[in-house]
Amino acid sequence: MRASGENKALIVERIIAIRYLVNVIQTVIGKGAGDRVRKDN
Repeated sequence: MRASGENKALIVERIIAIRYLVNVIQTVIGKGAGDRVRKDN
């Protein structure tokens, strides 16, 4: 299969998207319970 490179790119994009979503969710939760979630930056 020559599509392995494209598959890898799709997987990387998916990981980035998931991490972005997790970050957004943590930010939203952090606004509600700021004392529970620590901000690293």
